[in-house]
Amino acid sequence: MTIPNIKESVKNNNLIYITLTGLVVLAIVFFSTNNALFDDNPLNVVSLNVSDNLTVHGNLTVEGISIFEDEIVLRDDARVKKTLQISAGALKTPAVNAPTYVEHGLNGAWEFSKSAMQKVTLVVAVRPDMYIDDDPQIGIGWSSPSTSGDVVWQVELLWLGVNESTSNIIPDVTNTQIITVKNVSDGYSANFFTVDNPEETDRLAMIKISRLGDDVNDTADDVAHLIGVVVRYTSNKLGTPYNSTP
Repeated sequence: MTIPNIKESVKNNNLIYITLTGLVVLAIVFFSTNNALFDDNPLNVVSLNVSDNLTVHGNLTVEGISIFEDEIVLRDDARVKKTLQISAGALKTPAVNAPTYVEHGLNGAWEFSKSAMQKVTLVVAVRPDMYIDDDPQIGIGWSSPSTSGDVVWQVELLWLGVNESTSNIIPDVTNTQIITVKNVSDGYSANFFTVDNPEETDRLAMIKISRLGDDVNDTADDVAHLIGVVVRYTSNKLGTPYNSTP
């Protein structure tokens, strides 16, 4: 282990004070012997606030974060939420049942009809830092000129691994929600649809987002504008080692 710019290092049994340039680090270190500073045991840091360079050779654990030679992971229950944002312009439409892309505010949006089922699609790679035991969510940002009534939105998702058929039309999960429009014309709404988590062998998520404008529960009397989509997932690591198989 190498810590540059060390001015002073004082060891008192298992308590070490390390002074860096303009910085004090308090660390609790567990040793097999009182004199073994760089043995095979991991360094467990209870409090670490580093504004200088810190280089670790071996394993370092900092309150739920494990730093290994080829990856960094969050230990035990340490988790963070991450969001992948996808603009409306990045969404695709099928040959049939397609909404219309229109100017909307300072940007653009997909305009979904009141009287028909229309849909957009997207493909998202499984994120290398995803904790796959938690169910991800697909979020939609949308609005409608209507100030009363409901819009029926539906999210379908199919996970795909290597050598699985890309022409499969049966989703792994379908989540349909009846959502009340805002009482302000074109008032922004953000809604999340929970989907099933992927398996370890999955590489892609094929996603379809539809407005079921012909559904009896879709009572808003005007169009709906889809502004953007997000994929929210749980992360427990920075990613896979650089030399791993794609």
